[in-house]
Amino acid sequence: MDHRLLHDDPVVAPDQREHDEREPGTRGSTGHGDRSHGVSGGIAYDTRRPPGGRTVSATTDLIRDYYAAFNRADWEAMLAHLTDDVAHDINQGGRESGRETFRAFLARMNRCYRERLENIVVCASEDGRNASAEYVVHGQYLVADEGLPPAHGQTYVLPGGAFFDIRDGRIARVTNYYNLEDWIRQVSV
Repeated sequence: MDHRLLHDDPVVAPDQREHDEREPGTRGSTGHGDRSHGVSGGIAYDTRRPPGGRTVSATTDLIRDYYAAFNRADWEAMLAHLTDDVAHDINQGGRESGRETFRAFLARMNRCYRERLENIVVCASEDGRNASAEYVVHGQYLVADEGLPPAHGQTYVLPGGAFFDIRDGRIARVTNYYNLEDWIRQVSV
């Protein structure tokens, strides 16, 4: 993993540093409009901040705050991090849209599960428009969820991950992944 993705400064190859502010078509420019691009260690990057000044740090802070609200069971704070039209891709399920639909999802989750995320690692694209997170879910299955095994307080530990699109400083898409078969195995004992 390139840990430079967690820093606020753009990742710039040493031979590009002197050229990243030049006009398109000048030495060091790729000629792709007003953006200077390069490759370092096989990783493509954009050396300029996006319009609006969104940074990697601002995006990673947004995702960390979102998960901190989750761990506090502060659903209103969590919802405040979402756009009104947020797209929510449910693990091995469909896509739901809208903050109010997400609110209903959280209510169901809160009724059926008690979860805490640990070992959260957040990465963001250089332009701050996309992010990902990896974590470990420590949970308890409280009430049977539709189509799943009966619940009687079983505990589980499950790795998971999520992908995000960011727009105007809020989460516009969240896609969650975890191993449902592993979860079913853990709660079926």
